[in-house]
Amino acid sequence: MKPLFLLAFLCIVYSGIAQQTFIIKEINKGDGYSFPLIVSTQRPAVAKKINTMIQEGLGADPTLKNPFDSLQGEDEYYYQVGVVNDRVISLIAGGAHSGCGYHVTEHAYNIDSRTGEPITVNSMFVGAAKTKLAVAIFASWKSKLDALRESGDDSYKECIEGLDQATSFSDDQIWKMLITDSGIKFWAGQCLDGSEYSRDQTVGPHELLLADLKTMLNPYGYSLFVERPSQAPMYTLMAGKIDGKYAITMILLPEKNGTLTGVLSYDRVGEPLNLSGTVTGNQIVFHELDASEKPISDFTATWDGTKLNGTFLNLKSKKQMTFVAAKK
Repeated sequence: MKPLFLLAFLCIVYSGIAQQTFIIKEINKGDGYSFPLIVSTQRPAVAKKINTMIQEGLGADPTLKNPFDSLQGEDEYYYQVGVVNDRVISLIAGGAHSGCGYHVTEHAYNIDSRTGEPITVNSMFVGAAKTKLAVAIFASWKSKLDALRESGDDSYKECIEGLDQATSFSDDQIWKMLITDSGIKFWAGQCLDGSEYSRDQTVGPHELLLADLKTMLNPYGYSLFVERPSQAPMYTLMAGKIDGKYAITMILLPEKNGTLTGVLSYDRVGEPLNLSGTVTGNQIVFHELDASEKPISDFTATWDGTKLNGTFLNLKSKKQMTFVAAKK
């Protein structure tokens, strides 16, 4: 008879394994290189879709039994994992070779592991929030360049000369990101030419933690970090309508002592609005906040187990309308 404590331990271990929707299995080739293979018994179609993306990006043939056996032409292969969970799979995979310089072929994969669809900067950041993101990444890039200016490294002279003439990056200058459990790493800007990419100290990563991103992420972006559908309506990406016609997306987050925060966006506009409110049992009251953190609306709703039903009040016009939202 097994001791009770051992049975309890085995149950805990099994429970932890069972909750892992996705894992990365490392495939080792005979030449010493390792490659990632996404495995999931719960979402095999999504895993297959992601594996196809990665294998094709590396130049492998995903139709073969052992796709990575078809790889050739690079001196080295590598991959870096950002996060693997039931919301996001994020990793970088690439290869490199030498010959008239150092040549890198690299792809970043940020995938919604619920759907298998790519996650992009544009799907998480919109409008003024996206501009704010670009400014934050530029500030990190500038700090690296300032340090290089102090060091007297002439390699970065051209970048340094134009340093004080810009305050932000354009879309095409933010060229890679890696999502992690705690935030997002971005690669942006480039001072040295492509053959010296591997030693360019300015490109990144420029890491922004979730606390830094809180006022920039739209509801979908926020859900990638916190969604827990079993605790709905909290921690859950929800879609709804005001007055039956104004489509919204939102996520509510419980705080201390019955308070809540969250993010809401109007689908037609896209820009995130911060929320604050309270929850008492199945009764939820919250407000949209303006840039100065002042309430501009009142939502009063009841959670019936599947959806929020209630009213919306525009505090400026005093117009009251219906409100409904359910898991997206």
